[in-house]
Amino acid sequence: MKEEIAKRDRIIAELEKQNARLKEKIRNAKDISPIERISFARVRRLAREACMEIARQGKQFILSMGKTTRAFRKLRQIWDLLIEDDWYLSDIFPQLDPDRKEEKPTGTPCKYCFERILWVPSDWGSWFPIDADTHKRHRCQQYSERGYYAS
Repeated sequence: MKEEIAKRDRIIAELEKQNARLKEKIRNAKDISPIERISFARVRRLAREACMEIARQGKQFILSMGKTTRAFRKLRQIWDLLIEDDWYLSDIFPQLDPDRKEEKPTGTPCKYCFERILWVPSDWGSWFPIDADTHKRHRCQQYSERGYYAS
C-alpha cells in the first residue's frame, strides 16, 4: 500500500513539474494562438496554394482565379473560406455554381411600342436596339409607317 502511494506521489510531482513548465511557456509566449491577426502575406500564401491570387484594390481585397474574381471587404472572410477542410469553387465564386440557372436578360420595354428590347453596342461606338425575343434589329412600327427606316 505504501509503495502505491509513493508511486502516485512521484507521478503527481512529475505532472506538476510538466504543468509548471507549460505555464512558464505560455507566460513567456507573445501570442499563444498561432494566428491571432490575419496578415496579407499569410492569406496570399494560402491563396497561392489553392492556385488563386489576391490583390488589394482600394478598401477591398480581390480574390481571383484566372478571369474569375470576387471582392471581399476583409481578409478574415477570405481566410475563413480557404482554411476549411473541404470547399468548392462555387462557395468562393458563386457565379461558377453549375446548379444555378443562368439568368437571361429580359430586356426593357421600348418607349414607343412597348416591346421588350436589349441595347447592344455597334462597331461604330454607338448602341442600337434588338428584340429580346427574335434577336433581330428592333424597328418600331410607327417609324416604319412614316418612312423613317427607308433605305
